[in-house]
Amino acid sequence: MEGTGTVGIEPDQPLDGRVSLRLELLPTVNVMTTASAPFQKKARKIMKAWFSLMVMLSVTVALSATESTTSAKAGLEEGLVAAWSFEQVEGETVGEVALAEGKRGQALALDGKGYVQPAVKNLKLTRGFTIEGWICPEPLTGGRVLDCATPAASDAFCLDTFPKDGLRLITPAGTITKPGVLQAGKWAHVAAVYDAWGRLALYLNGELVVEEDAMAGADVVPRQPLTIGADPQGNNRFAGRIDELRLYARPLTLQEVADRMVGKTPSRRAAFERSTRPICWRNGPQANMRNLLGRNDVVYLSPARYEHEALPVGNGRLCAMVWNANGLDLQLNHADNVWYQSSSGRVRLTADTDLFEGVEQFEQRGFLYDGAIRTRYRGKAGEWTAVITVLEGQDVAAIHFEGKVRGKLRLELEQWRPSAKRMTEGMGFVEELPVNQAKPFSRRQALMVAADCGMEPGEAVMQDSLTTIPVALNPQAAADGRVSFTVYIANVFTTAEGDPAARAAEALAAARRNGWEKNFEQTAAAWGKFWEKSFVHLTSPEGTADYMENLWFLHLYWMNCAGRGEFPVKFNGGLFLMHRDMRGWGSSYWYQNTRELYWPLLAANHLELCRPFHHLYRSVLPVQMEMTKRLFKVDGAQYEETMAIDGSGDKKANSYTCLYLTTGIELSLQLYRHYLYSRDEEYLKNTVWPILRETVRFYLNWGKKEDDGLYHIYPTGGKETWWRVKDAITDFAAMRRMFPIFIDLSRRYGVDKDLAVRCEDVLKALPSYPVDPEKGCWAPCTFLSDPPDTGNPVFERLYPPKNTSHSLKENKNSENVECEVIFPWELVGMGSEEKELEMALKTFRARRWQPAGGWDQGAVWAARLGSATEAVRNITAHAAGGQRWPQGFWNTPGGLYTASVLYDFAGFDPAGVNATSTSEMLLQSWDGRIRVWPAAPNKWNGVFYLRAQTGFMVTSERTGGEVVYVAVESLFGDACRITSPWKEEEWRVTRDGKEVARGTTEEIVFSTKKGQRYLVERSAAPIAEMNFAPLAPPVNHDVKRLQKSRDKSGTPVIGQPMLGITRDGLTPVRLQIQLNRETAEKDIREIVGDHKPLAIASAKGTDRKGAAVPAPWLIDGIFGIDRVPPALNYNVRNSEIQPPYVLELSKPSPVNAVVWSYDRRGVRCDFDGINVLKTILVETSVDGTNWTLAAEAAPKQGREGLYGQAIRIEKPAEAKFVRVSFRHQNGDQMHVPVDELEVYSIGAGRVIHGE
Repeated sequence: MEGTGTVGIEPDQPLDGRVSLRLELLPTVNVMTTASAPFQKKARKIMKAWFSLMVMLSVTVALSATESTTSAKAGLEEGLVAAWSFEQVEGETVGEVALAEGKRGQALALDGKGYVQPAVKNLKLTRGFTIEGWICPEPLTGGRVLDCATPAASDAFCLDTFPKDGLRLITPAGTITKPGVLQAGKWAHVAAVYDAWGRLALYLNGELVVEEDAMAGADVVPRQPLTIGADPQGNNRFAGRIDELRLYARPLTLQEVADRMVGKTPSRRAAFERSTRPICWRNGPQANMRNLLGRNDVVYLSPARYEHEALPVGNGRLCAMVWNANGLDLQLNHADNVWYQSSSGRVRLTADTDLFEGVEQFEQRGFLYDGAIRTRYRGKAGEWTAVITVLEGQDVAAIHFEGKVRGKLRLELEQWRPSAKRMTEGMGFVEELPVNQAKPFSRRQALMVAADCGMEPGEAVMQDSLTTIPVALNPQAAADGRVSFTVYIANVFTTAEGDPAARAAEALAAARRNGWEKNFEQTAAAWGKFWEKSFVHLTSPEGTADYMENLWFLHLYWMNCAGRGEFPVKFNGGLFLMHRDMRGWGSSYWYQNTRELYWPLLAANHLELCRPFHHLYRSVLPVQMEMTKRLFKVDGAQYEETMAIDGSGDKKANSYTCLYLTTGIELSLQLYRHYLYSRDEEYLKNTVWPILRETVRFYLNWGKKEDDGLYHIYPTGGKETWWRVKDAITDFAAMRRMFPIFIDLSRRYGVDKDLAVRCEDVLKALPSYPVDPEKGCWAPCTFLSDPPDTGNPVFERLYPPKNTSHSLKENKNSENVECEVIFPWELVGMGSEEKELEMALKTFRARRWQPAGGWDQGAVWAARLGSATEAVRNITAHAAGGQRWPQGFWNTPGGLYTASVLYDFAGFDPAGVNATSTSEMLLQSWDGRIRVWPAAPNKWNGVFYLRAQTGFMVTSERTGGEVVYVAVESLFGDACRITSPWKEEEWRVTRDGKEVARGTTEEIVFSTKKGQRYLVERSAAPIAEMNFAPLAPPVNHDVKRLQKSRDKSGTPVIGQPMLGITRDGLTPVRLQIQLNRETAEKDIREIVGDHKPLAIASAKGTDRKGAAVPAPWLIDGIFGIDRVPPALNYNVRNSEIQPPYVLELSKPSPVNAVVWSYDRRGVRCDFDGINVLKTILVETSVDGTNWTLAAEAAPKQGREGLYGQAIRIEKPAEAKFVRVSFRHQNGDQMHVPVDELEVYSIGAGRVIHGE
């Protein structure tokens, strides 16, 4: 079918005599083939004869969604509307116009006094456009190149050189600018591209220089004449030369722009063939998963000396964290420790000599495909290889070791809790873990080792509460001195009545009988099966897409390592504790954080990993109903936001969560979404429906119809951010989303008809979302200047006026709750009504916190709104703010890293958000339509294999910014609905090579049969004619950066995410630590110089009776100092009295400086209270009883924080004791863990007393 673009001349139209250049105007058609040069020449001759008179031409271009432009006419470029070659000038001009030497032949020469205005009639561009050509500005004036826009209106386009040396594109959807790219007197190839999705891009000399997403496309319908060299009113004139100027009625790809720069005819088909690797679809995605996973392995090129660098390995229930402080260090963590969720203990394989002494060659790799950690070493200690894995289906970890080592090998088993006792028989520990308040969750555990070589346990070493059991290993050496053996580590949990030691012995015996090779084969096979279910493969020139692919796979790996226990993976540390028992935020579950770990699993086709999450929240429904009745005095279910596994929580005592009402009903949506993916009717009825019914019942009972005839919600909260407010937008979104689902299921099951009727009544009388009067976007809630009494004593106690949000200025946290209408409530997004979508866009742009911490869903919101530019901007900022550990772990909430606070390490909620963001950029199906690559930047290419909510496995490849195909496998036999990625171009659907459907509609709809595969492709670009090869990218052997470094040295950059450790032992974290230490030391030395302290590291505290006791030291430094006695600091923190530190000097001395630090050496990192510390007090005493205030100092602020601080005492006095204490912002004394205290006595340039 021929295109409907027309080029014609109207005989009766009067001539204005102003045309002063030759025009070559072509019909707008789609072509996939390039005609021969002779044919083009002949066609040009015919057209030139047709336009023998140099007159104004009328160009009519009418492209609409119902008109096809897919037929090919040989010799005519696809979508070309007009081409100006400027080979001659005839007739009159507007002002002064001349010819001059051009880039190719002649060029239009303008001196700023003339311009050309060829009349264009009824131009309408619905598929976007491209302006492309050569310009040589002389001088730089900022003038127009091509313009048809109405001043101060948004109806058309303008390409100019604003401000003077730049490029600017103005469109109905927005404006982008790139200054400083043009030079006077030099030719530049420029291209401006706008597509119907709202993407704007500027290219210079064949390369993309800037792109943005306006988040909403618009048709181009000019009301002003097309003008070259000025605006339509004759102002803003261009000075210089213009050549080979073209206007296309479609967006050109990056490859096509590059083609035009060298004079080639742009063709999408040709662009595919030049820019893509062979496609990997042949009746299904064909991928070498070992290579693909190997591309995403984390690689350490020097030893992981510190705990925070540990690599994880696990089998879903038992995990080991592996690092290299004193050999091969393992910390074990088990999912069955359900209540305390503390670590099981440590096992270390070491030797008489440092196993990593004098490294000559080293690589430690987390093998995702096999679920193993492999270490290779060669150096002074020998040459060896070790593989560490956790055996599939067993509570056993294994270390397989081969090679030669100088010195004797041994194991060391460690436990630091006094409750852990050494076994009387066997090598290991047993421990009672009673839970008096929830006895069904009491457990007993055993940690036990065995090996397939000789073993000899030694005497236990006791240091404070730390117990170490050494076990000598005696493997049989070969003639060349090489040894080969396997160590098995069993960690078994039972109920309080069980015998974990006997179970552990049985597990070890079974593992030894099976043998290493069979054990590893079974484990690797299980991981291989896991990875078959989905994949993504992404590339972009700067490496961002590649990095997001890596993070996506890592999140799935972690979830499979830790996510097959009875209860969900903890967002705060999971089964990946490495710093003894340290777990910031404790053992409770926060729904808002936990939900995010599980969001991406549905699209990743790992529904099986969601079962523990569902089990926890379904099991506690009766407890939540009871709590709701007691606290809220109504029937139904509220859910504790912060909840233990028995359902107990802190709503009645926590102002942050008491009125955070949407937890339960949002949970019901998350479970319902799982049903849509699984179509498991039993699950829907027995798990989803009970929770949905009771959470809906609560809202029906909590909302009240007021005098305006509408239902309102008071009191409520805007999640944790807005306290004691009215009509939170999240409450209204919850009701609008979930009430219709409840009504539908009520009718399906024939139950709760009265509640369904009430739901219908509320939906009819639900107010509009609150609106911010200043910004005109959605507001988080309605604020009350004088909130009425709630009649609830708990609410009145928790929310006095100082704990009430009376306005937008009184936020208590930083959640953009108004954006949650987009997600997770899924009430607006791509495909929504234009007015509603625009409101969502306005709200997204106006959000207060960008980004807002680890839980922030900015990239997901941007993706749902179709903004590729905002999506990639947010996903990149999110990763830069929180993903900073070398194995890929994240912090949460994700504040700026200063190597001082590890309280939130490691957090997996931001990892879940990141993986969800990537999935949403590639595939969306929330509204019943499949959209592929809906929010991926133009420069992102690759292939994915993901699950759609509508019942299909979806594969799609993209190259050169163009979708090559969409392939679906029908899981349930439903009709398939796909939003065409090719706009109005013709598509076709085939099954087994036979055509099923063909058309040009924007929505592709066809019937399917369960288990069958269907291929959707452009009719003009069938993939059968493209090259094929299985996906097999090269395996990674180096560190990875979020964005490829321009620094050829490869040195990591502080604050920039990087996976791995460099060969010279650098990571961004280590560099930050080094900077901290250097900065702290410099500041301290400015006060104390090179003097030696009177006293150091002899801190003492006081007990409740005032007696001197050893001060609580920090627990093992997460940055490396091992075997430091375990900390009491957290226990002390929670005691009734927060003791200061007291140092006793050897003799009375004049004290005039004190140095305190908690990370001066850059080796410890535990204190989380630095932001609330207000004052440090230094007191002196002669007798230890009577104290005098000697100095009062504010804590040192700034990036480097308080890694070390010197406090000067202006009026020194003789003292035998020095006391240091700390004050909270509220004036209370607070405990600060200190790893070093020093007292100085400094004279005039000399040391008075020094030791």
